[in-house]
Amino acid sequence: TQFARYYRFFHEFVKRFSPASVLEVGTYKGSSAAHLFCAVSTCRVVTLDVDPEAVGLVRAVVAERGFKHLTAIVRPSSAALFAEAARLAPCDALFIDAVHDFENCYGDYLRYRPLVNPGGIIFFDDVHISSEMEAAWSCVVDLKVELPSLHYTGCGAGKVDSAVTPRPLAEVRP
Repeated sequence: TQFARYYRFFHEFVKRFSPASVLEVGTYKGSSAAHLFCAVSTCRVVTLDVDPEAVGLVRAVVAERGFKHLTAIVRPSSAALFAEAARLAPCDALFIDAVHDFENCYGDYLRYRPLVNPGGIIFFDDVHISSEMEAAWSCVVDLKVELPSLHYTGCGAGKVDSAVTPRPLAEVRP
């Protein structure tokens, strides 16, 4: 299925590139976090969300399978989530899959990008789900590539380049 290919890609990414740590913003049902983690059990995967139910699903899998390097964190706000992520930084890869609108997607890019090591990869979910997401994706300044065959609503990846600086949200807001 479409989702099997999507999650399998993240599994293969971790398996082939062996990042020491991956940060996911937006847990949903925990499928991507589990696929990221299961590839290499030494890779530290942290998934963040404001939804206790989403995080609860991941915590249940962690408890059931004894995953010690997979952490699911719930906080009541994006500011609290960022504070937790900053405490755990830096990371080698970031997966942005939270609220799918311009303000939140581009805001997450600006907020979490500094926590990713130079040369690290940032994945963006659903870059073609709406005009707002397309606008956010178009503002990404890092070297980027679309991965259209992975997901019916688009997926993209950018390699963090410390020589470029993203424009502030106020300057690019549509």
